[in-house]
Amino acid sequence: MKKQPLNTFRTSYRLQLHKDFRFQDAKDVVAYLARLGVSHLYLSPIMESMPGSNHGYDGTDPEKISLERGGEAEFIKLIKEVRSSDLEGLILDIVPNHLACNLKNPYWYDVLKNGKASKYWNTFDLKTTDPQKDPIILPVLGKSRLEVLNDGDIKVIKQGQEWQLMVYESLYPLNKAAQNILDAKRPSAKVLKQILESQYYCLEDWRQGSRKINYRRFFDINDLIGIRMEDPKVFSWFHKKTFELMNKHPEIQGLRIDHVDGLTFPRQYLSRLHRKTPHIWVEKILGEKESLPHYWSVLGSTGYEFSNVAARLFVYVPGLLYLDSHYLKNIEDRWHRFHDCVYDSKRQVLQSHFSSELKFITALFYEQVPRLLKKRFTDRHLSQVISEVTAALRVYRTYAQKKEPLQYHWLTEAIAEAEGKHTGDRHAFKWFRQVLEKKGDWPEGLFLAIKRWEQLSGPVMAKGLEDTALYRYCPLLSLNGVGGEPDWLGDAVTEYNSFQRLKHRQFPLSMNTSSTHDTKRSEDVLSRVHVLSELSEQWAHLYEEIVADKSLSKGLERRSIYFIAETVLGAWPMDGKITKDYVKRIQAYAIKASREAKLETSWLEVNTAYENRVKNFIEQILTPNSLEQRELFKKMKKFASVISFYGAFNSLGFLVLKTTSLGVADFYQGCEMWDLSLVDPDNRRPVDYDVRKEALERIQKEFKRSPSRLLIRVTKDWRSGEIKLLMTWRLLQMRNRFANVFLHGEYIPVPVRGKYQQQFVSYLRRYKDQWFWVVLPRFLTRVDHSEEAVRLDVDFFADTKFTLPAHAPRKWENILTKTSYDRETNKLDKMFAGGPVAVLRSL
Repeated sequence: MKKQPLNTFRTSYRLQLHKDFRFQDAKDVVAYLARLGVSHLYLSPIMESMPGSNHGYDGTDPEKISLERGGEAEFIKLIKEVRSSDLEGLILDIVPNHLACNLKNPYWYDVLKNGKASKYWNTFDLKTTDPQKDPIILPVLGKSRLEVLNDGDIKVIKQGQEWQLMVYESLYPLNKAAQNILDAKRPSAKVLKQILESQYYCLEDWRQGSRKINYRRFFDINDLIGIRMEDPKVFSWFHKKTFELMNKHPEIQGLRIDHVDGLTFPRQYLSRLHRKTPHIWVEKILGEKESLPHYWSVLGSTGYEFSNVAARLFVYVPGLLYLDSHYLKNIEDRWHRFHDCVYDSKRQVLQSHFSSELKFITALFYEQVPRLLKKRFTDRHLSQVISEVTAALRVYRTYAQKKEPLQYHWLTEAIAEAEGKHTGDRHAFKWFRQVLEKKGDWPEGLFLAIKRWEQLSGPVMAKGLEDTALYRYCPLLSLNGVGGEPDWLGDAVTEYNSFQRLKHRQFPLSMNTSSTHDTKRSEDVLSRVHVLSELSEQWAHLYEEIVADKSLSKGLERRSIYFIAETVLGAWPMDGKITKDYVKRIQAYAIKASREAKLETSWLEVNTAYENRVKNFIEQILTPNSLEQRELFKKMKKFASVISFYGAFNSLGFLVLKTTSLGVADFYQGCEMWDLSLVDPDNRRPVDYDVRKEALERIQKEFKRSPSRLLIRVTKDWRSGEIKLLMTWRLLQMRNRFANVFLHGEYIPVPVRGKYQQQFVSYLRRYKDQWFWVVLPRFLTRVDHSEEAVRLDVDFFADTKFTLPAHAPRKWENILTKTSYDRETNKLDKMFAGGPVAVLRSL
C-alpha cells in the first residue's frame, strides 16, 4: 500500500454500519461530509458478522464483505463516491483478536465437525489439544444436558446427505463417526446419548459451562472466540481480503485495530501489519500516566486518553472536592477510594466471570514451579496470588518480551500492593514475584504462562474497571469515561499542557476523540455533567430532596439514585419535553448500568424486583403524579435547563480542543450537532442527516452574506445545534487549509492573568510564520453570566490579560466572524466577537 503524506489525515468521521445503515446510506452522506470538511470516512467493521449485528465486532467471515451491509458491489460504489468527492479516503476498523464462535461462522463449524482434522483447527485459540478426550465446551444450553435431552430439545435430523444435531432451533455438525452410527442405526435416546459423548464438542448449561470453558474468549463473552494471530498462516488468512481491497483501492488509507491488547504478541503483529500499511491506529485504553509503547509501529491510539485529559479542563476542582465529600458522606458505600472499588471489582469478576481462565493460567504457572517448592504451596495458593496481583495492576496489561526484563513501575506497585493484602501462602507469593521480576530470558513454558496471564489481565481490567467499578463509584459521572479516573484531582491546565508536549514527542497523530461507539455518555452529556462540579451545593441539595421523598426512593440504594439523577440531568431533552421515548431510554440505560454494577442486580443473577423499582423511580420523577413530585420535577427541569446552557459552552470548548490540538480530530456520527446519547445501544440510534445537510447548506449561505449576523442567530438559537455545526465547519476549514499548523506545529501555552484567570484556557499553535490563538472560557456559573445566548459576556472579564510571546503576531482574525483583532488593545469584545469561544488566525 502506498504511504500517504501524513498531513492528509486531518479529520476522521465514524459511521456505524448495520442492516439499517448500509454502504448505500454511507454513500449518501459522503458529499455532506466533504462539504463539512472531513478528510477521512472512518467505518465500523465491514466484513461478515452475525445477522442483525449493530456493530460488526462479532465477525463470522474475514474473507467476505458483509451482505447485510450491502455486499462488495455496494462497498465499491461507496469507494467510488469517496474518490469523486473532496474526501481524502477511508479508514477501516478490523478485529484481529476474535471471531464469533457461532454456527454462522463456517470455519468454526468446520472445527466442531472435524476436530483436529479441520484445516482451521490452529486458527482458534483453543486450550484443548485433544478434542476427543477434552472436547470443546459449548455453554449454549438453558438447563443441564440431561434436562434438555429429557425435554426433547436435542434431536438429530437429516439435511440432504448429512446428519445434524438440532439443539433448540440451531443445527450443529456431527462428526464422521456419528454419521456412520446414524446411517446404521435408528435414532434413539441411547444412540443420541452415545452420539453426544463422541463429538469434538460438549454442550453445557451456560451457567456452568462458563466455568469450564476451554477457549480464549473476548472478555467474558462465550459467543466470541480468540484467534491465534501470532501464527503467520492465520495472519495471512485473516487479512487477505483486507489487503486485497487496500491494494486495489488506494482510497482505503488506514486501519483501526480493535482490542490490540487481546493479542498474544501485539508488537510483532503491528510490525507485520506495518509492512502492509503504515497508517495504523490502535484501540488501547491507557492507565494513568501510561503511554503507548514507543516501539509499536503505529500512528497512535484512537484517543480515549485525549478525551479524559481534555474533559478534566471543565471540572471545577473546589466543587469536585465538595461532591466527593458529599458522596462519601451520603452514600452507604464500602469504598472510600476508587482504587479499592476497582480492586474488589476485579477480584469479583475473576471469580464470577473468569474462573476457567484463572484455573487454566494457574495450571500453566504451576507446571513451572520446581518440584521441591510444590511441597510448600499448592496450585490453590498460587491461584490466590495471581488473583491478587491481577486485581492490583493499574494498567490493562504488560508486554513481556522473551529476552527483556518486565520493567513496568505499575507491575512493581501491583506486586507491592498485593503482597500487603496477601494473607495466604508466602512461598507462593515469593515465587510468583520472582517470576515477574526476572530479568528476561524466561524458559519457554514460563514465558507462555506470562503471555497468557497478560491476555487475562486486560479482560479483567475491562470487566472490573470499565464494566463494574465505573458503574459503582459516581461522585461526578463526567469523570467516569472509558479509561477515566473518578477520583481525579489536580491542575487540569498544567496536565493538558504536559499531555500536548508529550504527544508532540511520541504519537502526534493519535486521534482526538470526544464521543465514540464505546463511550459511556456522549460529549454533550459529559459536558453538562461537568457543570455539577460548579453548582455542587445546588446539585447536592436537589439530590437530598429526591432522596427525602420516600414514595420515590423507597427500596432503592442511594448510589442508584445518585447515578440515575446525574444521568437524567445530563441527558435531559434539549427542548425540555419529556417523552415516552426518553423515559424508556433512561430506564433501559439504568437497568444496564445497574446490572453492570453487579450489586443489587446483574446479568448473571437478574433481580427483577429491584429493576422494577428502578423503572418506577424513573417514571415517577419524569412523569410525576402527586403535587410534591410535580414540584420536584419543576426544580429538576429548571436545574437541567441551567446545566444545559452552561454545558453548551463546555461542549463547544471540547470541540475546539479536539480540532486545534495535536492529533487527528475524530468525530462520531451525528456529533457535529448536539447529541445526548448514552452508552450503547443508545448511541447507535439513527442520525438525521437530512436535518444536518439542510442546516449546513443554510449556514454556508448565511456565512457568505454576513458571518457576524449568522453568529448572532445561532448563539441565540443555540438549542438548534447550529452553533456547533457552524463551529465544526469553520474549524475543519482551518484544519484543511493550515494542516501543518495543527498536525505538526508547536503547542504553546498562554498564561492568563486577572481576577478571573481560572475561567480561561488559552494556547497558541504555530508552524513557521502561521499562528492560531485559542481562548476557551469555562466555569461561567461562577460569574453572573446572562443565559440568553451562548456567547461570552465579556464585561465580567475586563481586567483579564493574555501574555503572548513577544514575537507573536499583533494582528489576528476571528475565524467565526472574519473580524480583525489587535492584541495590543486587549479588547475581549473584539477577540470573541460575540461568540462562545475565540479562535484567532494570524494575519
